[in-house]
Amino acid sequence: KRNFGFPLGILENEPADIAIFDYQPATPFDENTFLGHFIYGITESQARWVLKKYHILLDDFQLKTNEKYADLIKNSVSISQNLFDRFKLIKD
Repeated sequence: KRNFGFPLGILENEPADIAIFDYQPATPFDENTFLGHFIYGITESQARWVLKKYHILLDDFQLKTNEKYADLIKNSVSISQNLFDRFKLIKD
């Protein structure tokens, strides 16, 4: 609230998680076109910065590891492969 002038987040007095995307609109971007830009542009853009509870997780496209998430990041490929394998079992 202090920096943006309005409250952010879901829980009062808790820090908000924020993701900032690298999005360059090719057409005018305003309150009338926001939804179209959000659906077709921003959601397809790369996150450039991600902050969670005062911790920087992604800084200028670079993943910042910390103790809390190190195991997940280290095993993210095998975790995602296991997830996709489970979807295949459901499909078959």
